[in-house]
Amino acid sequence: MAGYEWRRPTSEERETLDRRAKSVDGKTCQRCKKSLSSGKCQVPHPPHLKTDCGSFSDANGRQEFSQCQACGESITTLYKGKKPPVIVQGPKFCWNGKHRKMALVWGDERFVNNEVLSFKVTSKLQAKIDKALSGDKQKDVRILNISSNGCYDENITASVCHTMKNLTKVQLLQVNIKKLHLNKDITPMVEELELEGLPDDCDFNIVLPTLKKVDISYYHPTDGGDAIKKMLQTAKKLETFRSYKLIIFIELKFASNDLESITVYRSDCLSKFSMWAPKLKHLSLRACYDINKITILKSFGQLSKKLPKDHKMSSFSLDLTNAVLSDRAIQSLRESGRCEIPANYNRFDMDF
Repeated sequence: MAGYEWRRPTSEERETLDRRAKSVDGKTCQRCKKSLSSGKCQVPHPPHLKTDCGSFSDANGRQEFSQCQACGESITTLYKGKKPPVIVQGPKFCWNGKHRKMALVWGDERFVNNEVLSFKVTSKLQAKIDKALSGDKQKDVRILNISSNGCYDENITASVCHTMKNLTKVQLLQVNIKKLHLNKDITPMVEELELEGLPDDCDFNIVLPTLKKVDISYYHPTDGGDAIKKMLQTAKKLETFRSYKLIIFIELKFASNDLESITVYRSDCLSKFSMWAPKLKHLSLRACYDINKITILKSFGQLSKKLPKDHKMSSFSLDLTNAVLSDRAIQSLRESGRCEIPANYNRFDMDF
């Protein structure tokens, strides 16, 4: 099966499997969630498992290209005026076949996930969000996905500052989010953030000690990056960070014993970078044009004390493609003893 690779689930994932197993009643299909006696089993491509692969517009409308992480197939969706989007290339369903009576194996995501709350940007978006998260309904939501309906519509706005006690992942993709508040009081279990195209004036307040993965792109906050700094200061369990065109003017600081990958791509105004990441495997500062100072910390208060006494700082690969670093920034990387400057690095040889 394309897109499916079995692996041993973690303890958190086993809890998810246990919850799913409890829903097995011998009457309901574990894929489409309909009766086993109803027609064919058809499962739409899960919106939270779509990877954006670009788009193209012409006189016939806008074509959006994506890949479904659940089934592994490539999909082309046509958006034309106010008509509903139509899949014009690739399978129309993630699963189209027999019903399944038994629980699915871990890693098989080709099913209707009732723990995912998904919205497209349409009229009355805020009212729909508020209604879906009212009362005890919020307890069922573990993934929140809000994405554009083919193109960015600045006239439709929304705020996300709701109580969601079991929420673990937030995806906000090309949505005019005016207020985004996530913290340990209202969303205490959030581990993953995927944010794309937030408006510059978004009221951004994310303080989450549980954060493990952050992916943020196309964001130029009017505060210069202070809210991003605040978010990272709290994220002491962070494992991966990726950004693209995150335009900030503050020093970007990381501090986590679990951090393994940092990718900062096209942060044009970033001049200072600091990290405590004793297990880092990869650092990319690709196309960052103004890096003047880099600090590779050798200790960090209580975090240092939590490491095994015999822990050795990891070595990490380094991507400086099209980056411009000062001599002292390069020297800091060399003196860390944890990486090698790429042999082909030339800060004045930019390919764009």
